[in-house]
Amino acid sequence: MALPMPSPDDLIGCEEWFKKSLLIHAKAEQALCEELCVDRKGLQQALLTTRVKGISPACRHALSMFHQAEIDLFKADQLLELAQELIMSLKQCDQDHELLEC
Repeated sequence: MALPMPSPDDLIGCEEWFKKSLLIHAKAEQALCEELCVDRKGLQQALLTTRVKGISPACRHALSMFHQAEIDLFKADQLLELAQELIMSLKQCDQDHELLEC
């Protein structure tokens, strides 16, 4: 993925990165479905029954792009979860600090 990874303390950046990764994944999935001549419901079955050596170079490329999009989406999801946890921790620290000042 050519998108730069945001810092975990940038929640908005992480949300945008996740949404872009989700869009890229959807496009890669659609391209792979078109190459395999299946709909989204039949994609998993087609992937299980298709022999890698017997597919066209275009299909192999679509499969590679789909696989990379899955990896990138997983990373974006993990980063977004981390950013959300960080924000929650910071809010808790602020609340704890306010209680200590009283």
